Parts: sequence; structure tokens; C-alpha cells
Amino acid sequence: MEKQDVRTLTIAIAITSVGLLLNAIVVLPNIWRLRSLPPSSVLIVFLCCSDSILLGNYLTLATTNLKRGNSDYANTACNVPGFMITFGALMSMGFCGGLTLFRYLIIVRKKTITFNFALVYLAGSAGVYSVVASLPILFQADYPIYILHPTHYNCTVAWFNTDTPTRVISVICGTALMIPLSSMGFAYYRIYKEVSKVFAAYRDVSALTNDSDAGKLHASGVLERDPERVVEIKPAGVRVGHDAIGLVKAIEKRTATATSCTGESSIADEEAQVKETVQMSQIITFKRRRRTEEEEKQIGLLIQSVAIVGLFVTGWTPYLMLATYELISGTRGDIQFEFTAEMFLAMQDVLNPVVVLIFDEKVRRNVMFWRRNARQAR
Repeated sequence: MEKQDVRTLTIAIAITSVGLLLNAIVVLPNIWRLRSLPPSSVLIVFLCCSDSILLGNYLTLATTNLKRGNSDYANTACNVPGFMITFGALMSMGFCGGLTLFRYLIIVRKKTITFNFALVYLAGSAGVYSVVASLPILFQADYPIYILHPTHYNCTVAWFNTDTPTRVISVICGTALMIPLSSMGFAYYRIYKEVSKVFAAYRDVSALTNDSDAGKLHASGVLERDPERVVEIKPAGVRVGHDAIGLVKAIEKRTATATSCTGESSIADEEAQVKETVQMSQIITFKRRRRTEEEEKQIGLLIQSVAIVGLFVTGWTPYLMLATYELISGTRGDIQFEFTAEMFLAMQDVLNPVVVLIFDEKVRRNVMFWRRNARQAR
């Protein structure tokens, strides 16, 4: 084996080992607590599982070939690792598409995603992609479709083969990759538009109830307001502003009643009015805070999804370019570019758990709880 091959395999072993460790940190503490996680976090845990399948096969092939000192394989030797690598890669793609779908349904379509829905999506994706990954084994004839590529740690489809079965399988795999990639752009555009509307609506509500902009709650409990600024807010799909408008109208009514009365009863009515007005103001403040917290939570999940999908697109783009070139030209691509493309894929799988630990509070909490228990057990 040449020195360049040894260096390539050594780099691959180092990167995949780190990636497996990071993915294990996310998976092990959370796989037993799936019921406590929101559906999108469940999807992320299984995304790390699929990344581990890909990295584990990379590591196995790289270690085996480095130890043997050669890469002479029988025709069918790549079938099992080829199936596992393709299955893991397609599952990662499916779960990234699922994250986008979940965010789209929640934010744009106003749907509630349940734990069972997430499990159905997981099972459906696993079934479809296992069939796709098994096609190169089912349709191989006198020659294998899964082959060991020149980097010596990746068994996958021989994209450059010009025979009909390989071409058909290549198109199927490319379609399975391009469908979610093309739909992600549309989905996140719609999400961006919807989030912009919600933020605009909440800003209007804040202006409506803010002391400096909308009015002041005096010691007498009367809210002074500018009539021209109190308007009903009706952005598409969002109902806000009604509580604040109701408060203003109620205060006006009670103020008129209080000022038309005299004597002790008037004072008692005004005191009751003050207390009720303050209570109503507190209710609105609480609802605004609750909405803001929920919105921040959804935005946090959205940022996490965008980061993971961004890594997915970045990681897959070079390899997609390589596969497309080999498919069209019928020739192997440059080995240096192939190594770079495969390292982009591996680095995506390494960085995914880092993004998860940064943005997903519940996943991170389970990891910290597991780590604390492990220390106490020692």
C-alpha cells in the first residue's frame, strides 16, 4: 500500500473515531428517554444513529484495509458494507428532510406533531431506504454494483458504470437525494415568511401594551391610550391583540361609570376597578410572556433544524457533484476530489451532534443527567 493510501486511511480513522464518539454521546443517554423528547428531537437522535452507521462502516473498512496493507476484495465483499453505508447515508438524508417537514408543519401549517407521527415517519423512511440500498445487491449480475472506491474505506455504487442496472440504481439514488434537497428550499422560504409575520404581529402587540408607546397605567388604574394606535391585528394565521383591545374597552367603560358616581360607593367602585384593571394587565403580560417563550422555543428548534440541514447540504454537495460527473462521463473522478467529498460527508456526521448539543436543550439535559449519574456510579 502506498504512503498516500496510508495517510488517507489514517485521516479517515481519526475523523470517523471522533464522529462516532460524539454521536454516541448524543444517542446513548437519549435512546432510552425518547418519550420525554419532542418529535423533532426524536428524529435528531435517530439522525445521529444513522450517522453512526455510516461512520462505523467507514472506520471498519479503513481499519481493516490499513491492517491488511492491501484492498483486494472479492466481487461480493462490498455488498454488506455497501448496503450499510448507503442505508445510513439515505437515512441521514431522510431525517434531515423530516426535520424540515416537521418545522414546516408546525410553523406554516399549524399542525401538532405527535410522538407516534415521528415513529411512523421513522419506520416509513427505514423501510423505503432499506429497499433502495438493497437494489445493487438484488440486481448485480456477473459483476458487483457495490465496489470499494479508490479511497479504500467507502463501498458504494460504481457511479461510472454504464450498464443499465447501475444507471437505473444511480438515478434512483440521485432522485432519493434530490427530492428532499429541492423541497427544503421551498419549505424554509415559507417558514421564513411565516416567522416574519409572527414577529411583526408580536411587535405590534408589544407596542400596544408598552408603557412608552401604547399608554401608561396610572395609580388610579386608568390606562391612557392613543386611539389611533389601538388597532386590531390580524396577520395571516395569527390571532393576537384581542386581549389588549378588550382591556382598553373595559377600562374606558369602568372609567365612565366611576366618574359619573359620587360619594363612598364611587370610591369603592374605583378601588375595585383599579384592582381588576391591574389583574387584567397582569393576565395580558403573562400571555405575552408565554407566547414569547413559546416563540423563542420554536425559533430555537428552527435554528437547530436550519443548522443541521445546512451541514447536510454542505456535506453532500461535493459528493453529489462527483457522482453526477461519474454518471454522465462514465469515468472515475479524481481520487483527491473523491477523498475530499467523502471527508465532507464524514465531517457533516461529526458536526451534527455538536449542533444538537448546542441547540437542543432537552437532549443536552439528558446527556448531562447521564454524565452526572455515571460520575456518581464511579
